[in-house]
Amino acid sequence: MGKATHAIDWSFDAGQIARIKQRFGSDIWLAVDVCLCSSTPHGHCGVLNPEGDHLDNRASVRELAAAATSRLNGCIYCASVHARFAATYSKRSDDVQRLLDEGVGARLDERWDAIVAASVALTALPITFGPPHIERLRKAGLDDAAIADLIGAASFFNWANRLMLSLGVPATQG
Repeated sequence: MGKATHAIDWSFDAGQIARIKQRFGSDIWLAVDVCLCSSTPHGHCGVLNPEGDHLDNRASVRELAAAATSRLNGCIYCASVHARFAATYSKRSDDVQRLLDEGVGARLDERWDAIVAASVALTALPITFGPPHIERLRKAGLDDAAIADLIGAASFFNWANRLMLSLGVPATQG
């Protein structure tokens, strides 16, 4: 039997929350990741480095790992939110959109492919993550702190996605 396909709207917004509450009533509990960018003194949706002159790249690594993990698990809401942050932090919205549209098999560049591959390994079967992933991440320019952030983000979102999906949130695999 063939796999069902359907269009997914990756831009989760307040209107979708309202429709879910309307459909399921006030008894449903929704966990939503809210962006409060307008409240930052620097006007950027991102984390500035200590000097305040550019966005923290580790933040974009964490968000890309969260987006890739969520995309693989099919948690469209988490994928949408964290893809938006990854695009904002990295300024690579076309690549982030390709990840959402094509899935975790999309080819981006060596650095991002290494981040996505490590996130996928940690998500799909954690025991498959190992020294080759670490070596590839280091060759792509990630230091130990950024690798630890990636591991933490992918692991946390693997758990969080599954929690969200168990609450009945729509999913799409891949």
